Amino acid sequence: MFFEALAAALVGLLALWFVLDPVLRPAPPAPPVYEPPDPQETPKGLALAALREIEFDRATGKLSEADYDELRRAYTAEALTAIRAEESGATGTDDVERMVAMRVAAIRGGEVGDGVVCPTCGPRPEAEAAFCSSCGRSLNGVGACTGCGAPLTPGARFCGTCGTKVAA
Repeated sequence: MFFEALAAALVGLLALWFVLDPVLRPAPPAPPVYEPPDPQETPKGLALAALREIEFDRATGKLSEADYDELRRAYTAEALTAIRAEESGATGTDDVERMVAMRVAAIRGGEVGDGVVCPTCGPRPEAEAAFCSSCGRSLNGVGACTGCGAPLTPGARFCGTCGTKVAA
């Protein structure tokens, strides 16, 4: 009789826990949702909206012909620049895209391309750099001594020619 009451209490507590657990536990945060940019908020959209606005202002008599011509010329140039940038794929993330591509190529053992690779930090966005912008290591594979200019052997802590301490 005692074990039956204990078993019933355990089952009751387990049922209570299953019912109250979702209520008492905080909900997990919602995953971030990608929202594409509003076309009206892009440089192209802003320039085209400005062109429509000056057309309307001219039609309603708010702009003189001279002002309209000046504004139309400026906004048309801005719209063309934005459209060309959009078509060429210039998004402002070219360095990041190139670094990711170089890192993937380095991991796969392929060619890295025109970028440079730091042995410590990986691909660097500086295409013609001699030293890593993060750690300062030489990016030419074998560095040169700062004292005498002689080539250094990989892993050397001192120059073999003049004995100058090699930077990290």
